[in-house]
Amino acid sequence: MYVGDKIKELRLHYNIYQEELAEGICTQATISRIEKNETIPNSYILYQIAKRLGVDMAYFYGSGSLLKIEYVKNVYDDLERLVRARNYKEVLRIVKLEKSNPLFHRNELKQILLWREGISVFYLYRDTEKAFELFYGALKLTPTTKKNSSAIEIDILASIAAIHGEVGQLEKADEIYQEIFLKMKKLPTNYDPKIAIRITYNSAVNAHFLSNYQEAISFCDKTIQLCLTHSTFYTLGETYFQKGESILALTNNKNEALVWFEKSLALFKMVNNEAAGNYVLEEIRKLGSTSLA
Repeated sequence: MYVGDKIKELRLHYNIYQEELAEGICTQATISRIEKNETIPNSYILYQIAKRLGVDMAYFYGSGSLLKIEYVKNVYDDLERLVRARNYKEVLRIVKLEKSNPLFHRNELKQILLWREGISVFYLYRDTEKAFELFYGALKLTPTTKKNSSAIEIDILASIAAIHGEVGQLEKADEIYQEIFLKMKKLPTNYDPKIAIRITYNSAVNAHFLSNYQEAISFCDKTIQLCLTHSTFYTLGETYFQKGESILALTNNKNEALVWFEKSLALFKMVNNEAAGNYVLEEIRKLGSTSLA
């Protein structure tokens, strides 16, 4: 496919008019000529079109993403790793450092810093108001239209939903998760599968705390299937444990719950997550099982 074909395909996928895509970038007539492959957009116009459609330029060329500039990619990966390890102080240190880095002055990169800062501010200081201020500030930097979303935007919304859940606003969290699932259906298929895994797992947790145990189990099953499909252990140990908890709450079947707890423990041992493994082991002991104690 030519670049113009790919732009048209994605624009029609989101039901975005040419005028909407062109606004602030070029004329509608230019978009029309690009889509007819009568002209090739220069790098600036193509970059702006890519941002508007919620993808990077690799979508059109199949080459390296702009986010994979080596330094930027390393920072991005480090922040993700540190958030997962709950090392929020180090996240804030990196965010503060990179905010003054000209490389991160592009809106889509600044957006990532604000998002990670919001997560860290909440979990370090329990400052819900500041966290939401940072999250919504990040969302304002989204260059997409009202008809489509980028993967990062969806990830930020998932963090907002998770914080609502953390502070007991479970119905609000559930409402946002439903919005997220609708947005995810419209995403191009080449987004990071960890996003879908993270969101279905968090939806399971939220459904459990809403006492919707059957729904929580269903979300766990979807998460497990996503992990198996994409050959990843990402959140798999947590999901096994959550399924056991929801089964126990729904049926009081201790033996079935223990099956999932023990799967969770085995996986945490495999990946050397001692803290999570010890927590699961304690829950197993509470149920009176000593098989793995």
